[in-house]
Amino acid sequence: MSQTSQHDNEPQFTPEEIAYFKAMGNITLFIHGFNIAEGQYANAIETVKRDEVPSLADVDANAGVPNDLDVSWSANQHKVFDSRDLVAERFECSEKALPLDLDDEKLNGSGVHNWFIHMENNLNLATNQFNYTDWTKYSRIVGIGWPGDVGVLNYIESETKADYSALNLYKLIIELHQAGVEINIVAHSMGCRVALSCLNQLGFNHCQNYVKHVFLWQAAVPNTALSTDRTLDQTRRKNGAFIYATQAVECITVLYSRNDPILAMPYWLATYVDKTPSQLWQDLWRSQRSELPAMHDNVILKQLLQLADDNDFKALVAGYLDEGIEGWLGITGDIRQHLAQQLRDINLKLVKRYGLHTALGHDGPYLEDHFIQQQIKDGKIILADMTPWGFGHSYMKIPSADVMRHGYQQWIMNQKYGMKHFGCYDPSKFPNYQPEKQEKVR
Repeated sequence: MSQTSQHDNEPQFTPEEIAYFKAMGNITLFIHGFNIAEGQYANAIETVKRDEVPSLADVDANAGVPNDLDVSWSANQHKVFDSRDLVAERFECSEKALPLDLDDEKLNGSGVHNWFIHMENNLNLATNQFNYTDWTKYSRIVGIGWPGDVGVLNYIESETKADYSALNLYKLIIELHQAGVEINIVAHSMGCRVALSCLNQLGFNHCQNYVKHVFLWQAAVPNTALSTDRTLDQTRRKNGAFIYATQAVECITVLYSRNDPILAMPYWLATYVDKTPSQLWQDLWRSQRSELPAMHDNVILKQLLQLADDNDFKALVAGYLDEGIEGWLGITGDIRQHLAQQLRDINLKLVKRYGLHTALGHDGPYLEDHFIQQQIKDGKIILADMTPWGFGHSYMKIPSADVMRHGYQQWIMNQKYGMKHFGCYDPSKFPNYQPEKQEKVR
């Protein structure tokens, strides 16, 4: 898998890589999200064997075999997806006999490398033309690494990193376009800001339709980001408008879910109040001790003080902190649906009460904007509501069967709505699922 380094000033392709993508005629880039370390690829498995024949007393009666196989590792890196099932098939052994600690990170690497491997695997599977038996059509993607691992409480800094990284991506897009390669981009979370910043620069420089299709999945940008009206940008830093972006791409698909807790309260606090939760509470505590007397006339501080006394805000915080976000996401069934709906309703009340905009990846584009309305009618912006299946913020990395069908195969690898080409696969054999319901422009 080719990728750009988080630390390279200039992303570059080797002549062999350019020749590979020119031969295919297309390329798919994937841009990861916020706060993911660079990580590394996993080593390849060299052998799987049992040192000694187990006695009957050692054999688990239920599993039929013990977890007693030894795995030895090669010095070579493994750069395609692997799983316990695939290892068992490759080495002709039982999956149950493999070591219990043979987990995803050991098989597929860590950090952004792990994301690249999973997303490449998901896209190949979504074609319905790959099943791990014939690898002749298996197609590589290019992972775009950028330094977004600034710490979970330093979200704002990642915006600066994303915009800087977009400058390098811009040069890469120019290089690919000049080579006659069709370009598709799949981006997640803050990676969508990298993509939009790059598209904005391309559009500003009259690079009309240099990119074929962009898929923005759980985009951590304002829902007004695709508008050409700068006055809609209410972000604290006034950096949420990408008014030229649509000029540089033929089609944009927005995949969003209202069951994303990261793009609810944490997002609008950081984007519109310019405070992380920890900074918020620190300022409130200091103001109550009169350590910030000069800030009492500050509009933002007044808003924070108002938020602190807002019962809906308190309820929303309680919903997040009850068992922690991870604990809440672990709840299943009807209870999970009920809690998710409660948090969505409260979040919506607060957004409206304080005149904020939500995240593009949470509610989709701002449908009151006439430009966005027209783009949707013209088919240039496609709305993909993943709320029924998209729980959490990174649900696309290791997708459920529903996310594979209703996300990857309905919107990305789809004959009507998705990419026109992906790697070496026959696009006429891509899935042709139709959306269960179409979003209407209000």
